Amino acid sequence: MHALRALLEAVSMVTILVCAAVILAPLFGFHLVHLATGSMSPSLPTDSLVIARDVDASTVNVGDIVTVQRADGQAITHRVLTTGQTDSGWQFTLKGDANQSADPAAYDVSRVGLVTFGIPFGGQVIDFVRTPGGTAVLSIIVSSLIFWTIWPTSSRRRRDEDEADALADSAAREASTLMSNRASGTI
Repeated sequence: MHALRALLEAVSMVTILVCAAVILAPLFGFHLVHLATGSMSPSLPTDSLVIARDVDASTVNVGDIVTVQRADGQAITHRVLTTGQTDSGWQFTLKGDANQSADPAAYDVSRVGLVTFGIPFGGQVIDFVRTPGGTAVLSIIVSSLIFWTIWPTSSRRRRDEDEADALADSAAREASTLMSNRASGTI
């Protein structure tokens, strides 16, 4: 039972930390990106999750993985093949690692999401959590884990009561000894 409780406490803490990171990341210029295709395979297959940091395009180097917006508003995450400065900012040629050729058109950008970290799973979970139903499910799970972790079990209550009784008995013995010593004049 203690192992199960320890596991649930660990899962609760990890869940709380992940939720805090997801909520706070945008405040520090980071965002989560779900890779819906396998264009960055094998290192980042379909449904990978990457963390991208919003940076000025001038700081990006050839070989970096970036997230940019296509003309249709869709985010695309590919590796930088070439960079060039234009009158309006920067122009990048990108290519997915699994693709045979570069993207058909260059991207005109001033800021990009520079991929700082990626894991080969988790994208669908993040997409689900971003929906109203997913947020509700996550809230219920987190609340349940927190409730389960802090709710005192009967054995913990008994242990706490036993410790309190032992402490009270010890204090009473100490007080009795102190009073006996005073009465006998040894203090």
